[in-house]
Amino acid sequence: MTPGTGFSLRARLITGAGVIAAVAIFGALLTVFGAGEISRRIDTAVMAQHRMETLSLLSARVNDYGMVAAEVTRIGSRTPEERLSILQSRSDIVDSVFDRLDKAIEASVEAAESEGKIEQVRRATQGLNIARMRAQFNQLKRTLTQHDGIDPSRIRTSLDGFATQFSPLLDQAIAQERRDRDAAFASADTFQHKLLWAAGSVALMALLSLFIFQFGLVRPLIHSIGKITKTAQEIGGGAFDQRIGINQRDELGLLFANVNRMAARLGRQRQAVDSDRIQLNAIIDERTEALTIANAKLEQADSRRRRFFADVSHELRTPLTVILGEADLGMRSPTLDEEQARASMALIHTRARRLNRRIDDLLRVARSESGEIDLESIDFDIYAATRDAAIDLEAPAKRRNISVSIGLNGSFKVTGDRDWTRQIISGLLDNAIRHSPNDSMIEITFTAVQKTVEVSIEDEGGGITPSEQSAIFERFTRGIDTTKRTGFGVGLSLAKWVIERQGGTISLLSPCKNGVGTRVTLSMQHSSEENINDAEARSDR
Repeated sequence: MTPGTGFSLRARLITGAGVIAAVAIFGALLTVFGAGEISRRIDTAVMAQHRMETLSLLSARVNDYGMVAAEVTRIGSRTPEERLSILQSRSDIVDSVFDRLDKAIEASVEAAESEGKIEQVRRATQGLNIARMRAQFNQLKRTLTQHDGIDPSRIRTSLDGFATQFSPLLDQAIAQERRDRDAAFASADTFQHKLLWAAGSVALMALLSLFIFQFGLVRPLIHSIGKITKTAQEIGGGAFDQRIGINQRDELGLLFANVNRMAARLGRQRQAVDSDRIQLNAIIDERTEALTIANAKLEQADSRRRRFFADVSHELRTPLTVILGEADLGMRSPTLDEEQARASMALIHTRARRLNRRIDDLLRVARSESGEIDLESIDFDIYAATRDAAIDLEAPAKRRNISVSIGLNGSFKVTGDRDWTRQIISGLLDNAIRHSPNDSMIEITFTAVQKTVEVSIEDEGGGITPSEQSAIFERFTRGIDTTKRTGFGVGLSLAKWVIERQGGTISLLSPCKNGVGTRVTLSMQHSSEENINDAEARSDR
């Protein structure tokens, strides 16, 4: 390590920064002083201008007073009290202008404190003319406000004498204020030129300081920093054998030595770091895969749960509609025999039990991890389930004089969840009733096809357009028929899901007869081969 400069890098930086800071502070002080001085001189000119304007206002008010005095003395009908009141109001205005001039002179004297006693005395003497003018005006007031009457010719003589003495004093005061104003503006302009020369000198000093600082210190420093930056980049790229040549005794030389030692340590630690990185990447991959699987399960469970709650919430409406309808019919009926009352209560009881089952489903799904409906898989008679669904909807059908025709009696055994299948058929019937015109018919037919049983529900409504049929089984799709009643909301989406989970299918045809009507067909698997043969024989008959 060879000897370097006598000053350390820190000392050189502090020295250079101190010189630049001193020049900057000097420039700032010069700017502040110059701005204050120019502002003071301009204020002096503005104050002189203000006093000139006040003197002009005084001239106008005194003239007004003289004109009013001459006028009131020519009118013989005015009493002395009226004349005194008019003259007093005018003289008060003139006195207020004199007061403003006195305050302006006092402010001018206070502002001249920084210029010395001589300037203060000069400005104070300007108030003597104001005092003489006020004394002359007071003498005129006393002459014009005598209560025992006064000769008009004497009034004019007094006014002429006042004007002869007052006008020169006023003109002298205005001329003095004009000279003060012009002198202040000229002084400000001269000082501004001097300030510009001083600012230019400071700017040259600043540029010279920056030039010396740049080429004497900053540029060599940047060169050294560039060298260490390049070496550091090579070390960062893995070239731990790189070293920096040390040729100076200062903070940079110490930094170069520390970088060389760091490169040596990094070279020794690289193998350990590579080994740890491989192990860490393996752990991260393992944890990421596990987290991805867990998130997928959570998203699937949440999606199923949200779908279930939306669908079941829709299906809860059907039993509630029947319960409310039967209760409303019973309350409105004037006479209700015991048999009718028992039938209504039985229907309400059946629907309430079904509603309770749906609520149990909600609670079960809320506690389940899958978020789906748990369907039963038992053998049941779909004909009987369909007949029960039709009986549940007799009341709303009768109110609109709609007849529900069920095909031949028999037993069609299928495998699935009887309660949910009945609920789906009930929802389809409810849709058919709502979309059918009054005095129409709904036909329910059963057909055995190979290993399945088909249940078809056909109405005489306005039907569904082809553009709506393509999306009718999607969630929240609603069809609109010619009666303008909305339908097929969540119900068909839920029906499709339940039937397909039981191994069946659901389809729709519209129009189905004479250009009108809609036919919805459920297809479910037979529970056994024996039932298939019996069902096919009944279907042939």
